[in-house]
Amino acid sequence: MGKSCKGTGIEELIRVIDRCGAGEAFTEGVMWRAGTHPESNWRSWQTLQFGPLILPHLAEVVDLAVRHSLREIVFLDRSLQPFLSPSLSQRSKLAAERLLQARPPKGDRMVARLQEAIRTGETPGHFVTLFAVRAIAFSIPARTAIFAYVLLELMLELPDREQIENLFTEAAKTVNDYYREGLNPLAEKLHA
Repeated sequence: MGKSCKGTGIEELIRVIDRCGAGEAFTEGVMWRAGTHPESNWRSWQTLQFGPLILPHLAEVVDLAVRHSLREIVFLDRSLQPFLSPSLSQRSKLAAERLLQARPPKGDRMVARLQEAIRTGETPGHFVTLFAVRAIAFSIPARTAIFAYVLLELMLELPDREQIENLFTEAAKTVNDYYREGLNPLAEKLHA
């Protein structure tokens, strides 16, 4: 990646991004654009798209990829389509096409099967779906994969390390809250 956050805990996430093949092929954000007001655009994106749509999608795809459930991943990828504007959907599919050109993990059939489903038109092939499946193919833990996706969006749009780190911290709280809230029903059942 051209933009660096060296010397932070973010370095591991940069390695994940590179390992997933998303490090060099992109010049702008996929699902988020910084615009002239990056902080307010980031908060708006988190509230309107990331929290309610992209984060649950990533988490579900990661879970399904761990279980090698291609049919359900294809269904989730298709079900994302109606929630994206035509321009956002097009950007997402173009970014996925670039990601498909990166070398897949050795011996992983899930990425190859998803790639074939995209090639045949069985599913549109959205970037977030493919990124999640590739991360699991490289044995990246779920939350780390999601954090890497968030960092990728920021690094593609912003040149300033401090700004990236500040906005990343906001998104990390959203991700952690999502997982914490997801575990609460289980904890309640265990106490009952």
